[in-house]
Amino acid sequence: MIISIDNTGDLLQANVFRSGDAIAYEDIQGSSAQFKTTGAGSSPSLDDVTVGGVVFALTGFSVNDEIDRIIQSPHAMQLSSILESHIHFITASADVGGKFQFQLEVVAAPIGGTFTEVTGSPFTAEATMVSGAETDHGYLDDLAAIPDVNTTVSSIYLVKLKRIAASSNEYSGKVYVLFNDEHAIIDSEGSRQEGQK
Repeated sequence: MIISIDNTGDLLQANVFRSGDAIAYEDIQGSSAQFKTTGAGSSPSLDDVTVGGVVFALTGFSVNDEIDRIIQSPHAMQLSSILESHIHFITASADVGGKFQFQLEVVAAPIGGTFTEVTGSPFTAEATMVSGAETDHGYLDDLAAIPDVNTTVSSIYLVKLKRIAASSNEYSGKVYVLFNDEHAIIDSEGSRQEGQK
């Protein structure tokens, strides 16, 4: 680690940066129940689901259901680095061999920049149910490696998560998305100034 200290006037500024090949990741998290859909989209349902013997209100996605999210890159995130997006989920029923697919559309802009769709968007990821125990276990499905568009701190990503039709053998039940979150590479403990590293 490198500690950078700048004593300017009455203010002592310090920041800690990672050095060498050390890579650290941090989650940018959000429960899917907090997100909204656009007027044109179909909203996922909020269903009572028993998990581990306790009933919870969970966000259930059928085909064509979608939500919108807004993500802000944290100050600790390495500039111009990839953002790995994934979902944590359970399913309504077991269906070995059944498939479901999600699509992620992403538009992003750094501070002062123009919002544009990122390279590779829309991203798609298909999952095949293999264990038959998806209703009792938490699973993770990687959706996208969002390109390195965060050229400033507090870059903004507008994200649309949508369940789309699978390529074959569509799982007919709901997929309960618990979290749609991202792993960000961090290279500091924050930023020395509000608008820059």
